[in-house]
Amino acid sequence: MLGWGSLIWQPANEHGELRVEAPWHEDGPELPVEFARISSDGRLTLVVLPGYPHTSPVLWARSCFDLPGRAIVNLAERETGAPLRAIHGVTGDGLLLGDPDIRIAATVWSWMAHRPLEAAVWTGLAPGDRWAELGEAGFSPEAALTYVGGLRGRPRRRAEEYLRRAPPQIDTPLRPRLLAALDSRSGRDRHPLRRGHRPGGRR
Repeated sequence: MLGWGSLIWQPANEHGELRVEAPWHEDGPELPVEFARISSDGRLTLVVLPGYPHTSPVLWARSCFDLPGRAIVNLAERETGAPLRAIHGVTGDGLLLGDPDIRIAATVWSWMAHRPLEAAVWTGLAPGDRWAELGEAGFSPEAALTYVGGLRGRPRRRAEEYLRRAPPQIDTPLRPRLLAALDSRSGRDRHPLRRGHRPGGRR
């Protein structure tokens, strides 16, 4: 099982529990992941972007299921009930599971060749269509910065939690820029002056 986001620190949610053997190992394949998908709760989450020029070493853990098909169903349940077609994989003998991008599958397959693994399974969700709902043509770094900069309240807190809790090795080009945008907004929200207080005057 390959992971790079909340699967690592939150294997269970209201939809299901990812059944893997601890610990997560840090020497996974180098994949092009970025904070590019707006989730249903407002977070900007990590997804694989085939063709993206930057890669990060993802993590991996052994599934508690022996059969790849059962591992796929388990991951789909945990991923907020994602459709099975959104779960991708490849076996050690080169059989594709689901409909993964061939470049991603080849990278994972080459990585597997040096390990006693029968198959690898990962989440293949795309950036999604919520960008269009915001008037954007699709994901772009600038669109992501604008989106995160405009968040308030609970969605903002959830977005910041995800950004800060993602494994440190997922060092994407956008991550520090998103955190800086959130920090900048926090600074403005914590303005030292309050109504009724005049600096140097009576209160």
